[in-house]
Amino acid sequence: MQFNIQDQDNKEKALVDNDWQIILQKSNRINTYYENNQTEEEFLEQKKDLIEQFPPNKSLRKEMDFQDDLIISQSKIRNDVQVTNQNQETKANKNDEKMKENEETQDDDDEEDEEKFLSQDQEEKRIKQKKDMRWKKFNFSFNVSCFLKLFFIDFLKLLLNSWKNIKAFGLLELKHVPLLRPNEKVENNYINFQKHMDRVFLKREKEGKKLTSLDMLFVILRTFYLPIIQMITSTLLYYSLKIFFSNQINFLITAVIDNESQNVIYGWAIVMAFTQFFYISLVHHSVRFFTAFFVQFRATFNRALFLKVSSLSAFSIKEANVGKLVNLVSNDLNLLEMKSYSIINLLTLPAPIIAVALILYYRFDGYAVIGLAVMIGYIPFQLLLAKISSGFFKDKAALVDNRVKFTNEIVEGIRLIKMYAWEEAFVHLVTTFRKSELRKIFYIQFIYLLEHSFSFVSGLFASFIVFFVIYKYGEPGSLNVANMYSTLDLLSYVKQQVVSTAGYGIVGLLELKVILERMITVVTIKSSQMTRIEKINDHNGKTLENGEIEMKNFTAYWKDQQPVLNCLNLDIKKGECIGIVGKVGSGKSSFLSCILKEIPNYSGYFNFKGKIAYVEQEPYIFNKTVRENILFGTKYEEKFYNQVIEACCLIDDIKQFDYGDQTQIGERGINISGGQKARISLARAIYSKADIYLLDDPLSAVDSKVAKLLNDNAIQGLLKRKTVLLVTHQIPYTRNTDRIIIMSDGFIQNIGSYNDLQEPLRVLGHQMHIDDSQNQSRASQSFKQPIQQNQEKEEEEEIDDDKEVNRQQEQNAIDQIEEKLQQQNKKEVKQIEDIKEKKEKKDKLYTKEEDEKIVVGFQTYLNYFLNSKIWFLAPLMFALFATCELVFIFYSKTIGKYGNQGADQFYYISLLGYLSLIYFINLVLKYFLLTIIANRSSFYIHNKMVQSIIRAKVLYFDRTPSGRILNRFSSDLGIIDQDLVRTSMDTIEIIFSFFILMGTIISINPYFSIIAVAEILVLGLYLGISKKVLVQSKQIDLRYRSPVYTFFNQTTQGVLPIRIYEKQQIFCDNFDFLLNNSLRSSYTYWFNSRAFGYYVNMVATFSAIIGIFMLLSIDQNPSTLGQTIIYFLNISDNIQWGLRQMIQTDVAMSSAQRAMNMTLIDQEPALRTNYDRKVLKKAENQQTNKQKEQYSFPNQGNVEFQNVKMKYRQDLAYVLNGLTFSLKAGQKVGCIGRTGAGKSSIIQALFRMTEIESNLDYAKYHFEDEEQRLSQEMFIKIDGHNIKDLGLHTLRGGISIIPQVPFIFSGTIRRNLDPLNEFTDKMITDILQDINLLEKVNSLAKGIHTDMTNASEIFSTGQKQLICLGRAILRQSKLIVLDEATANCDMYTDELIQRKIREKFTESTVITVAHRLNTIADYDKIIVMDRGAVIESGTPYELLCKQNGIFKQMVDHTGKKNAKLILKIAQQAYNQSIQNI
Repeated sequence: MQFNIQDQDNKEKALVDNDWQIILQKSNRINTYYENNQTEEEFLEQKKDLIEQFPPNKSLRKEMDFQDDLIISQSKIRNDVQVTNQNQETKANKNDEKMKENEETQDDDDEEDEEKFLSQDQEEKRIKQKKDMRWKKFNFSFNVSCFLKLFFIDFLKLLLNSWKNIKAFGLLELKHVPLLRPNEKVENNYINFQKHMDRVFLKREKEGKKLTSLDMLFVILRTFYLPIIQMITSTLLYYSLKIFFSNQINFLITAVIDNESQNVIYGWAIVMAFTQFFYISLVHHSVRFFTAFFVQFRATFNRALFLKVSSLSAFSIKEANVGKLVNLVSNDLNLLEMKSYSIINLLTLPAPIIAVALILYYRFDGYAVIGLAVMIGYIPFQLLLAKISSGFFKDKAALVDNRVKFTNEIVEGIRLIKMYAWEEAFVHLVTTFRKSELRKIFYIQFIYLLEHSFSFVSGLFASFIVFFVIYKYGEPGSLNVANMYSTLDLLSYVKQQVVSTAGYGIVGLLELKVILERMITVVTIKSSQMTRIEKINDHNGKTLENGEIEMKNFTAYWKDQQPVLNCLNLDIKKGECIGIVGKVGSGKSSFLSCILKEIPNYSGYFNFKGKIAYVEQEPYIFNKTVRENILFGTKYEEKFYNQVIEACCLIDDIKQFDYGDQTQIGERGINISGGQKARISLARAIYSKADIYLLDDPLSAVDSKVAKLLNDNAIQGLLKRKTVLLVTHQIPYTRNTDRIIIMSDGFIQNIGSYNDLQEPLRVLGHQMHIDDSQNQSRASQSFKQPIQQNQEKEEEEEIDDDKEVNRQQEQNAIDQIEEKLQQQNKKEVKQIEDIKEKKEKKDKLYTKEEDEKIVVGFQTYLNYFLNSKIWFLAPLMFALFATCELVFIFYSKTIGKYGNQGADQFYYISLLGYLSLIYFINLVLKYFLLTIIANRSSFYIHNKMVQSIIRAKVLYFDRTPSGRILNRFSSDLGIIDQDLVRTSMDTIEIIFSFFILMGTIISINPYFSIIAVAEILVLGLYLGISKKVLVQSKQIDLRYRSPVYTFFNQTTQGVLPIRIYEKQQIFCDNFDFLLNNSLRSSYTYWFNSRAFGYYVNMVATFSAIIGIFMLLSIDQNPSTLGQTIIYFLNISDNIQWGLRQMIQTDVAMSSAQRAMNMTLIDQEPALRTNYDRKVLKKAENQQTNKQKEQYSFPNQGNVEFQNVKMKYRQDLAYVLNGLTFSLKAGQKVGCIGRTGAGKSSIIQALFRMTEIESNLDYAKYHFEDEEQRLSQEMFIKIDGHNIKDLGLHTLRGGISIIPQVPFIFSGTIRRNLDPLNEFTDKMITDILQDINLLEKVNSLAKGIHTDMTNASEIFSTGQKQLICLGRAILRQSKLIVLDEATANCDMYTDELIQRKIREKFTESTVITVAHRLNTIADYDKIIVMDRGAVIESGTPYELLCKQNGIFKQMVDHTGKKNAKLILKIAQQAYNQSIQNI
């Protein structure tokens, strides 16, 4: 059969054509269906089924695909149009809801942004802020017209809005608070304030005079002149209306006496009503203008103070006293807030005095003015009292500064205070200051109560004087009931507005003078610029490039004339890497301080050019995330960021953190290790892309392996072409530097390349290791001598054998390693990013302040009185408050009886005098009792706070910002000490006054009970709405002041890195944000308070007017009418003040509640236990100190860790995980491992800073076998004593620690060595001799009594570490702990510390956490840790003999020559130990 190819092709073609037609038909149907209602997925699926039914054809498929694409695209366009139309219809409906939702959440976003302010794009943030127009819709004016503002409708809207939010959400939050207009923000007012300040400064500089408090006052007045003028104007107007109202009382009663027509009587009553309403409005508007002034002033001055502090050097801030700065920001301005209104009103006092004098002269001729003269004559007495009070206030302020400073030291050094068992010493110091402070406060309060009593009685006494003089020497006929009641009201007003205001204002003015002088001492501190005290005439310097430094005959000084650097001549080129070495105290760190412009004075020539980065010896870490601490306000660049954290060996650490680089770090880096702090600080420096890098021994805080990687990848890697000044105590790391500077006693001893300085470096190395044969024991001497000889020999080999390894091969090997590391780290970086994506929840280390429940109730007041220990005097005090009001009522009734027909007028006039005297005595007694109770309560509350804070678990300090704690000890205590007492006085007084006066009015006419009930109901309803609003408004005000104090305190501590990295503007912007938040919350409180006061006053006045009209319609008896008007006016004037003071007392009591809450912090276990007393207490005949119980612990120094597990917080992973090891008495043990391995956690567990987990009960009941049970138990034992059975002081007092960062506190050198005063001066001197510091101390003017407040000025870091060594030697403990103690020391100090430990603690167990492996090479035992467990242990020599041992690998990373040296030291130590056996 023949096969015809042509026919076959034709058939296939026909078939295909037929198929094509069928496909097109079906396809068109599918296309039509798709166009109508089919989805794209369904359409393509049907097309696919259709194509599969027919044989493949490329052209057919292509055509179909083209048609499909065309149809799909056309359909998409139609669908998009439809969707767009639908979206446009729904978008308009949803837009308002979205806008509202956005506005509600914007504040939360803003707060979150500011929490991350160090990692944000600053330019983007500023643009965002400029575009933010939400304030137009939601501001404090509520878009209310000026007319309605006259009636405080805008404030009422704010109060109701706050009430609705509290009702809806249970809490008033910042997002519920209106926004500030641009002209209300602190930045705007600061510009004017600073402009006036600059003018005054220039003027005084030209005149050669110092800035005075009067200058500061004028600056304030010029800056805020508008609200002050508005306030003064409204004050003068309401003075006029009040005086007019007093005359109207006279006219009304006279009209009743003269039986005028009812139209005249009611006409005067109507005029009185309108006058009173306008008077009330003006009074409250006056306070409104004052609020606008003072709130802005406080924020503006805080900003000025912040900018001043951020421009200072760290040295200047320490000189200024941090406690003083915090006290200025928190306490002083709060005190001023309460008195500023009276201070400004002093300017208006002449006007009402003149007006009242004229009216009295018109009524009673010249005799009446005598009464007014008596009142005015009281003002000089007030001035005397105010001057005395001002002196006490100044002394009190200084005591508060010192108390807050020492409290700050407790908070910052709490861990070491606990470890040293020094709690009692610090508590005694703080409470001593507190006793003196409260004594001054009592004097201030006593003067206040005297002044207050005189002010209160002055109205009654002056009225008596007027009536008596007129009766005796004037025209008795003019003393009618109308004139007498009108005069009483007029003089009572003078008492209230003139005498009281003058007294309060004068005291405030003198206190203002003190505060302004304190402000001046801060704002006039010299800036951080170094001062040249002597210039080189023939040297003007050269033009420098970025990265260059030049010094010519440069000499630097601290405070005295003794130079710390002497005659330096140096020229550092761009891109040079300079190594700086020398012994402790040689001037290495001081040299860097000069470039940082930290040293205040210098002579000669000094210049540099370029941006600086600095890695501190004691790195400052901000309480932000890891990433924020590295970025530090610089824009985030992912690629470079990853390179930096890789070069700084942070990859593994970030992986270990629960939230990656979003993990929040506590203040001063409390929740990370010293090595991690150093590497984060180094990463921050590298990321800044500076020109000059100052590295102050960054490699000492890390182990040898990490140090090598940091040197290779960071210093010699990323910083290769940068100017680097590397201060180090480890000479081998200077090998790759371009030049080396050897310093000695402030001089440059040698300078040159590594090859040029081989001999000086060998000598320096020898000096750093040489032993003092006169002080060294024979055993140590015989053991160390061959080691030194070997070391010198190895150093010679290391220097001479330069050709041992081919450098090109080394470089190739390094490149290969780096390539592998990069590949590995890229994977690890990706893992970190994955962790961050998975863990969207942000790490919140700190608790929010609103988390603390502040509920002020009856129990709060009861606890406050009970804390005084003399609560039984309270009933007597309340009785005196009641009798005072009764005396006042009796006084007014006596005036009424004077007008009765046939009355003995002289008797009643005399009775008024006796009643005035009784009233005064009553006032003094009740105020005195309240002051005594309050003062005692403040004393005991503070003592409990200090005891609680110093005995609190360290977790509390990890989770609570120091600014919040200091706020309790400064602002809250300030409120408790003074504000609470004064608001309580007013509250108790006005409550008794209201109910007694209202009862008296009802007794005059029972119908008044209707008004009383109605008034109480309305006021009760309004109070019910307003009380929560006002209390929460004040709480939100205080809550948002706290971040201001915290941030201010944080900035003062971290001012050096802020200034160096030029981040002042970023920190200033964030401070502005916090200040504006504080402004908003302050406005909310003051405006809500004003709305409450105004409408309460209006209700009370309305009730009083109705009562007067009722009385006129029922009984027009002049005497009754006069009494009733006086009582009603008294209630009307005081009720709003009383209710506001009652709420203010509640708010002030919330400060007391916060303080008392601090006494309820979770406490550590007992300092002494029954176990101590039964088992460890020394016998009576063994007690060397009869005043203090002594305990024999530990006797030997055996240590046993069994299956120890520990975590710092319950939500974190274990830092010790089944740790087991044991140490014999007298052993020297080195604990090593990479950062985060758990080395320092051993110390935390040993000192019980964090309690380990326990399963004793579980093991006891679940394991019958003794051996099995013991193996499962978790414990730490010292000399067989489970440390959980011991008191903390017994435990910690028996262990000595030398920490990584030396803890030096304010006080003398002697006190730093012996804060408990247990040793004699002779013993202190001997210790200083032992640690080679006696010569240095004797050179100081006051010797061992030299103050160490600014310790860096006296001692270098290494010398401060020797002070810590001295403490350990004094205690002579059987167990010594060194927490990387020599990390920041040179080799000489390291050797000295190690030698002294060998000499002084031959029979003590020594646990050393170390990175320098040379220092522990001759130890008895090495423990290698990883992830909280022991992975390797044994003698150094045994571990070095393991081929793949971890310790061996770490030693190998220190370099070939050094590894050989360590091996020889270990071998000799091992051989000697064998011989001793």
